[in-house]
Amino acid sequence: MRVDEFVQMRRFESMTLHKVVQGLRVKSIPWLCPPGKEGSRLSKSDHSKRLELLYEFIYYVFDSLLIPLIRANFYVTESSAHRNRLFYFRQDAWRKLSEPSLTGLKVSMYSNIKPHQARQKLQGRTLGYSHIRLLPKDHGARPITNLRRRQWKIVSGRRILGTSINTQLSPLFSVLNYERGQDPAPLGSAMFSVADLHSRISKFQNANSQGSPLFFVKVDIQSCFDSIPQDQLLVIARRVLSNPLYRTTRHTEIKCLDGIGKNDCNSLRRRYIGSARSADDTAVFSELAANAVADRKRKVVFADTGNQRLVSKSAMLKLLYEHVGDNIVKMGKKHMRQIKGIPQGSVLSSLLCSYFFGAFERDELGFLKADSSMLLRLIDDFLLITSDAQIAKRFLEVMSGGNKKYGIVVNAEKSLVNFDVSINGHKIPRLSGERFFPYCGMGIDTKTLELQKHREKTDAYVNNTLTVETSSRPGTTLRRKVLASLKLQMHAMLLDMSLNSRKQVILTLLGNFTETAMKMHQYIVRMGRGVHSSQMFVRTLIEELVTVSTKICWVKNNCQRDITRAQMCWIAAAACEGVLSRKQSRYKDVLIWLRSLRESTEDQMKVERKVLSTLLEENKRTFHGYTY
Repeated sequence: MRVDEFVQMRRFESMTLHKVVQGLRVKSIPWLCPPGKEGSRLSKSDHSKRLELLYEFIYYVFDSLLIPLIRANFYVTESSAHRNRLFYFRQDAWRKLSEPSLTGLKVSMYSNIKPHQARQKLQGRTLGYSHIRLLPKDHGARPITNLRRRQWKIVSGRRILGTSINTQLSPLFSVLNYERGQDPAPLGSAMFSVADLHSRISKFQNANSQGSPLFFVKVDIQSCFDSIPQDQLLVIARRVLSNPLYRTTRHTEIKCLDGIGKNDCNSLRRRYIGSARSADDTAVFSELAANAVADRKRKVVFADTGNQRLVSKSAMLKLLYEHVGDNIVKMGKKHMRQIKGIPQGSVLSSLLCSYFFGAFERDELGFLKADSSMLLRLIDDFLLITSDAQIAKRFLEVMSGGNKKYGIVVNAEKSLVNFDVSINGHKIPRLSGERFFPYCGMGIDTKTLELQKHREKTDAYVNNTLTVETSSRPGTTLRRKVLASLKLQMHAMLLDMSLNSRKQVILTLLGNFTETAMKMHQYIVRMGRGVHSSQMFVRTLIEELVTVSTKICWVKNNCQRDITRAQMCWIAAAACEGVLSRKQSRYKDVLIWLRSLRESTEDQMKVERKVLSTLLEENKRTFHGYTY
């Protein structure tokens, strides 16, 4: 049974020895009993020793028999579309599936290195080599280089475990981040997270409040990381580093995770964050810098490690050239050199890509007018919103034509507009029958610029998004997971009442509670047969979700209480009732309470019942295909 459970585990999940031996009676296993003492009563020390032997045996079965057996017969991997779900491909089947992709990579991106040349290169390299693997997609596979894997190296005749490539690149990453903060202009329209949409959309909405029609153009660069010309990228990076000498350090951030009460903390998360500045007399993690970081964080303890280093611009450029211009990967038993593109999986990839396309914008997209147009770019996803149809068409012509200097080839199938337009006789796909234009997991209203979460997914199975933890305190773990699930969806841009209408914010909150309730049910089901959350526990958890979401909503709107607690109770009750009513045998008492809560708070919504019914129907349509 535990073997079957082990095989069906999702990505990032783990199984403890304690869980494996549950249900096994130590006394009933004959080979654990000394000769002539079968069936005799056990002392505590005897039982502990037998349990220790059983643990060792179980560990041997899993580590030396089961895992090598799986590895010998299957290629186990996640995929691009199915989040944490793992797929088992038979080795011969995977070989046939991956061979065309590997052949294409060897022709276009990599060149062979002879064994003696590889040995000479690796002896003089700082970064060593990385391993490449293929990530299955709907069509083909994406190459991923594992740069977080620690490497073995020989020191004084001894084989020791060294640092990973990403760890060695962290000083360079800190330096580039410092330069980004000093002068963001070379980045152009780059965003570094979806949250950056908020300020950009709000500013453009205020500047274009006259209600003129807006034209949306989205283009996607084909194989972005794999097509970037290395020489051009290195020229751009050389211009970014403006100081001859930098000072780098790392500070520690310690945060409490599992607290139930105000003074209760059961688990700590420790993170090491790198930072840099020019090499002057000021400390990198000074009191001023610490205060700036602390303003953005809550319930976090900061500590400077004191590990300051001086790094020169020439050393950083040499490291960058070795990483980008002379990257070595291992495919099977062969070493190969990457001759095109930059490594996916590198800590530097997103930042380098942003600088690279920032230079492209400066050289080729200077015709965009700041007063009537807004260009957004998250890595390689371009989105232009403009009130000028001619600028929208010209942008499409420039992007569709490609650019050899910057290695740009637009993926026509992923391009999208909200108006009729043809480029070189080819009709660009148009958004039809929808108000919201999809971009990077969000939807932007093509008339009002309101925002909503884009919930259409290629994988509608909710359990594929989860990571269930086995714990001695399953209730605490469940509570933390469910609360974290809701908090992740409470984006400021979706709750901002100055950007979105009240109706849109209510619809967003309905969606957030609906998705959280689905995950809560799946967590309860997947945490094991012996774990059954009580009706009162679920009710208390929903009440806590209401409290947390109300506070977040107030904070995101500068403490304006446009959504009251009573109104949040109606939203939570309506959403959770819609989800749990399909599982009513498990939640009978909870459903009675939810129905009562919804009915008692409906009059305080200050919205017509017809409008509320429309919002519930729209929310139901959104989650129609989800399976939980």
